Amino acid sequence: MVLRENAMGLPITPVEAAVASEDGKLWLSDPGIGEWGFRAGSAEGNIQVASITMDNILRRFPAAVPLICKIDIEGGEADLFSNNDAWVDRFPLIVIELHD
Repeated sequence: MVLRENAMGLPITPVEAAVASEDGKLWLSDPGIGEWGFRAGSAEGNIQVASITMDNILRRFPAAVPLICKIDIEGGEADLFSNNDAWVDRFPLIVIELHD
């Protein structure tokens, strides 16, 4: 809901899914560090969400020319780069906020 509200009136197409190394389903969980610290992972949590690979995001928008990829996914970095990572070569700049 917040994503749709933030994109309203802008030339943005929201993709309501967690970016991951595989398409499928993940669970949102709260590790107790505040509302901006929710994490998506395979361990069951409170809310099930779709997951999507970066390759599939790029395929959805074939006319888009990737420039910057900012990754701040609260601990999901290891999963994202564990498999299906050829998309990295399509971005001239990748900024990552790493988490333990």
